[in-house]
Amino acid sequence: MIDKYKLYYRTFLVLFWTGMCYGFFADDVPALKTLQSYVMVLEDTALLLLGLMLLKNRLDKWIIYTFLIIGFISTIILNHVGIVMFFNGSRGFFGILFAIPIIRFFLTGERAPEFKKKFDHQLKIWLVIQAICITIQFLRFGANDHGGGSMGFGFSGVVSILIYLTSFYLTIQNWDFNNIGKSFKENKWNFILLYPTLLNETKISFILAVVYAILLCRPSKALMVKLVYIIPIGIAALIGMAHLYIKATGQDFDTVFSSEYIYDYLVGDDLDYYVDIALMVQDGDFDVDESNPEDFWAVDIQRVGKLMLMWDPLKKTPGGIWFGAGLGQFRGNTNLNPTKFATQNKWLLRGSLPWPFTVIIQLGIIGMIWFLWAYFSVFFYKVKGNPQLNRILIFLAIILILDQVYNDAFAFYTFCMMITYIALALNLQPLNKKDDPSALLQEN
Repeated sequence: MIDKYKLYYRTFLVLFWTGMCYGFFADDVPALKTLQSYVMVLEDTALLLLGLMLLKNRLDKWIIYTFLIIGFISTIILNHVGIVMFFNGSRGFFGILFAIPIIRFFLTGERAPEFKKKFDHQLKIWLVIQAICITIQFLRFGANDHGGGSMGFGFSGVVSILIYLTSFYLTIQNWDFNNIGKSFKENKWNFILLYPTLLNETKISFILAVVYAILLCRPSKALMVKLVYIIPIGIAALIGMAHLYIKATGQDFDTVFSSEYIYDYLVGDDLDYYVDIALMVQDGDFDVDESNPEDFWAVDIQRVGKLMLMWDPLKKTPGGIWFGAGLGQFRGNTNLNPTKFATQNKWLLRGSLPWPFTVIIQLGIIGMIWFLWAYFSVFFYKVKGNPQLNRILIFLAIILILDQVYNDAFAFYTFCMMITYIALALNLQPLNKKDDPSALLQEN
C-alpha cells in the first residue's frame, strides 16, 4: 500500500530541488536550456496537482477562488485574451496559490515536527549550495546577473533575499539575547554563508544586512551601554561590506553610493530617453544583443520608471487600471504567441519587473489588493509568547515592502515555497520549550 505522506513529501522535495537547481545546469548545457520551458510546464503541473490534493484549509480555498474570479473577469470577460492564455498566465501565480496549502499540510498533523526538522536541515544544505554556486559564478563571470546561485542567470536578487531570510530564520531559533557571544559562535556558519551576497552585485543585500543585525538585538539598558562599541563595529562592518562589493563589481565607491546613482538605478535620470531607445529596439530601428549585459540597458526600463509608465497603456485596455490587461502578458514567445498588449508594449514588459508591475499589468489594482490580502491573511497572525516569530514576521514585512520596487520574486514557486515555510514554521510548529531561546531568558 502506498504511503501517501511519503509520496507527497518526496514530490515536494523533487519540486523544490528541481526548481532550485535546474537553472544552474541549464546555463551551461544547451540541451537542458532548450528543454527548460518544458521542464517548467511539468513543474507547474506537478505543483498544481499536489496543491489541489493537499488543499484543505478554508482560507487557502478562498484565496484560490478569488484569484480565479478576478483572473476570469480580467482575462476572459473584459480583455478576451482566451482560455489557453488564462491558464498559461495563471502559472505565474501558482507559487502563491499552492505553496500555502502544501506547506500548511506538512506543518500540521502528527508528522509536522519531523517535517520541520528535516526541512530545516534541507535549508542548511541549500545555503551551502548557494555559496558554492555563486562563488563559481563570480570566478567565471564576475559580479553581475550571472550570480543567481543554483537558480541560475538572472536570479541574483531573488537568491540574495532568500539567503538572508533563510540564514536569519535558522539563526533566530537558536539565539540567546542574554548571551550574544555564545549565540554568534553557535550560529557562525549562518553568518559566514552570507558572503555570497557580496559577490553578485545585489544592492538590496546592504539593506537586508542592516535589518538582520537590528532584529538580532533586544532593546535593554545593557544594550544601550553596549551600543557605544557595537555601533562603531557595525559601521566598520558595513564599510567592509561596501569595500568588498566595490572590489567585486569593479565600480567606483563615490558613484555607486551617490544619490544620483541610486535615482538613476531606480527611476532613470532621463526616462524619456530610455523609453525612446526601448521603442527603437522594439521597432527594429536599434540593434542590440539582449543577452549581452553591456547592451541590456537599452531594453530594460528602470524599476520605478516602469511603475510610473504602466498606467497609460493600461488605460487603453478594456480592463483599465482596475482589472488590467489580463493574465499571460509575460508568457509566450516560446510555445504560445504573445498577446496583442504584450506585442504592442514589449518595450515596457521586458527586463527587471517589480512585483506590483507584474500584478497590476495583468490583474489591475484589484489584483494587487487580492495579493496583499492573501499575503497578510496567511502570514501575519501571531502566536503569543513567541518573540522569534515576531522577528521573522518583521523581516517578512520588510521583504514585502522592498519587493514592491525590486523584483518579481513571488512569480517563482521556489521563492514562494521558502518564504511560506519560513513564515509558517514557527507559527504552526513553535519551538519546544527546552529549545526556545525565550525560555532561557525566563530562567536567567
